[in-house]
Parts: sequence; structure tokens; C-alpha cells
Amino acid sequence: WDEYFGALERYKEGPGNGDPNCPRAYVDPETGLRLGAWLATQRQLKRRTRNPLDPARVERLERLGVWWELRDAFNALQ
Repeated sequence: WDEYFGALERYKEGPGNGDPNCPRAYVDPETGLRLGAWLATQRQLKRRTRNPLDPARVERLERLGVWWELRDAFNALQ
């Protein structure tokens, strides 16, 4: 998990131009990690009621600026 999170931090600082919400098809060119698919999985895990994403991980992703749903992204642009 930490390896992907680190890649997401690098994405935010580089190609994301301050935004960690990468496209689903994004692959980290340095590591080959399927970062977009991983982020989509984290969003799915957060929505689960049984065995959801650990709250500490949710907090780390939120501090980085991850949007959980499309409407979050839309509201941020308003």
C-alpha cells in the first residue's frame, strides 16, 4: 500500500500538477504500477461496509487531496 501511496504523491507533484486524482488508466512510468486502477480500488474499498478501507488510510488519502466520488470533483471546481 505504501509503495502505491508514494507513487501517488509523486504523481501529484509531477504529472498531476498538484492533483492526486489520476485517470483510471494511468501507469506510473518509473515503477510500472497501475496507479489509476489502485486508486479506483481504494475508492471501492472505502464504500464497502464489510472490511472497508482502514480509516488511517482514508485520512492519508484525503490529506493528499483524493476525491472519493465524481461529485466531490465537480463541487471542487465550483
